[in-house]
Amino acid sequence: MAYQDIFRSHDLVRRGSIEELCGHRDRALELYGRAFDLLAEAEKAYKLAVGSPKGSVYLEFLRDVRFGRPEAESVRTEIDSALWRHILVASNLMSLMDEEERKKFQQQLERGEAPAATVPNIDATVTRLYAEARTIFRRGLVNAFSRLSDIHKTNDGFKLGPRAIMRGIVTWNPYLSFSLSTYRDGELADIDRVFHVLDGRPSPGYSEGISGLIREGMRNVRGEDEKTTAESDYIAAKWHKSGTLHLRFLRDDLRQAANRLIAEHYGAALSGRHASANHQGSTP
Repeated sequence: MAYQDIFRSHDLVRRGSIEELCGHRDRALELYGRAFDLLAEAEKAYKLAVGSPKGSVYLEFLRDVRFGRPEAESVRTEIDSALWRHILVASNLMSLMDEEERKKFQQQLERGEAPAATVPNIDATVTRLYAEARTIFRRGLVNAFSRLSDIHKTNDGFKLGPRAIMRGIVTWNPYLSFSLSTYRDGELADIDRVFHVLDGRPSPGYSEGISGLIREGMRNVRGEDEKTTAESDYIAAKWHKSGTLHLRFLRDDLRQAANRLIAEHYGAALSGRHASANHQGSTP
C-alpha cells in the first residue's frame, strides 16, 4: 500500500474489529469487578474464621492486594491504555505519528488521562488521526530532516539533498569501539521511518532498519581501521571517530517525494502566516 493510500484509508481498523476488541475489554472489566467483589467477600469470611473480623489479617499471597474502588479503577486504566496502544499499532497509525504526536499520546496514557477505550471514543480518535495523518506525517518528516547538519534552511524551508551528516550521534572508545548515542538514535529512526512510510512499508522496529544495521556493524568492529559502514534499502551510512554519521539516501524517488512534502509543509506555513498578517492588518 502506498503512503498516499494510508492517508486516505480508514479500513485498517474496521468498526467490527473495534467492536470485538471493546467487547473483550468490557468482559474483562466485568470479570475483574466480580473477582474483586469475591476476593473482598473471601477476606471478610477469612477474618471471621480466625476470630479477627476487624483486624488486618491477610493470606500471605494476597497481603499486598486490595480490592476497593481505586484498585478497580487502576485495572480499567491499565486495560484501556493497553487497548489504545494495540489499536494504534495494529492500525499502522503509530508509524504515521511524528514524535510530537507520539509523546502527547504516551503522556496521556501514563497519566491515565486517555478517554475510556469504548467504541465511540476509539472510532472518533482513529477518524481524527486518519483525517490529520498527512499533516502529522508531513510535520514529522520536516522535523526529522531539519536537524541534519548539511541542510541549508531559508525562510521558505529547505530541500533534502542526496547526502547528509548527523553530528554527535556516534561515540568512539578505543577499548569499547563505536556506539550509537541512545539520546540521538531516535532522530535516525525517524528519518528511516519516513522512507519506509513513503515506500508503503511498515516502520522498522528497534533492531531493524538502518539503526539496527549500524548497531550490529558497530558490535563487529574491534579496530578503528575496520569496516565502519552499513546499508539498508534506503540509506547507506558511514560512521567516524569524530562523532559524525554520514548518510547517503539511495532512493531518489523517495527523496523527491520527501522534498515535495517539505515544500508543501512550508507552503502551508507561509500561507498561514500571510493570512494571519492580512487578518491583523484588516479592519473588523
